[in-house]
Amino acid sequence: MRDKAERLPSAISFGREICGDLAVAERREWLVTNALGGYASGTVAGLLTRRYHGLLVAALPPPHGRTLLLTRLDETAT
Repeated sequence: MRDKAERLPSAISFGREICGDLAVAERREWLVTNALGGYASGTVAGLLTRRYHGLLVAALPPPHGRTLLLTRLDETAT
């Protein structure tokens, strides 16, 4: 189990200077891949500024190819 934990990517954190300014946060993008052709991507601000941004983009067999399955999640506090 220790070997697997050592291969996991480390977390990246952004400070107030980036997250506190929408203009800066929307220009910073992130990308996480799964080594199977699928990925998740977006901006630090949580905005979907490009057509390929999404939380779950799956690599399906042909003829479908990469398919956007989940674009975003919206939270509601009650």
